[in-house]
Amino acid sequence: MDAVPAQRTRPPRVRPVAPADVSPGFAPLAVAVLALAVPLMIVLIVVAAVIPTVPWWAGVLVALAVAGLAVWQRLRSAHDVVVEELLTNRGSVSSVRLTNMVHSLALVVGVEEPEAFVLDTDAVNALIAARNDVATLFVTRGLDERLEPVELEAVVAELLVRLRSGDAEAATIGAALYRLRLLGPLSNFTIGRTASLGLATLLADERDLAADQQAVALTRYPPALSSALSKVKDQPRRPADLGGECDLLWLVSPDPAAAPGATRSPLDLRIDVLTEL
Repeated sequence: MDAVPAQRTRPPRVRPVAPADVSPGFAPLAVAVLALAVPLMIVLIVVAAVIPTVPWWAGVLVALAVAGLAVWQRLRSAHDVVVEELLTNRGSVSSVRLTNMVHSLALVVGVEEPEAFVLDTDAVNALIAARNDVATLFVTRGLDERLEPVELEAVVAELLVRLRSGDAEAATIGAALYRLRLLGPLSNFTIGRTASLGLATLLADERDLAADQQAVALTRYPPALSSALSKVKDQPRRPADLGGECDLLWLVSPDPAAAPGATRSPLDLRIDVLTEL
């Protein structure tokens, strides 16, 4: 790739600041607790019907207590849950190029430097998971192999912008609750999409477009991010053995056929907007 044009200049570095504090609030957490508690209530009420000395309402109270505790614990460990899910059956390696970019850009963006790894998969995408001041950034091997340094720099800048805005933490919470299971497939079916829809209230409308524009405002070179997204466009974006639990976290929505929602913008639109900057 040609040398970066002279007009692309670095903004002054700033001291790192803490990412935006994200509080799930009562409504989405109530949705998550109820989605998990309902199937558990059914089981416990049936048990109460079999054992005459146990009142039916005891099953309701126990189900709500267990579900509430499970959701609370999952909120505390959301980052670790997501990172473990990403690394299950997949390896990761450190990359000097990636680590150096993250170190430099974290100062520019104004966030504490997250750990950074290359995820061993042919999929072409990237994400950052965060919770309680701990963050981990991943780019896939497929993306790392395809991008020029200036393009990878633009991608890293966007992920760090998502960390600073609190977007990464909100998406991490949703992804962690998606994986919460007490009753196997039944619990996963009820809480997965239901809880994620409730927690989508934490995510801003057109979050991708906003993050794109904030990232290029820092790098001062929109063509780099536009080129990176164009290279992602026609490639598989989700590791083959990973479900939809992390979809809100990826730089680009991993399901090209999915209808765009309020929080995800079509990739073609994102590229067009960057081209016009």
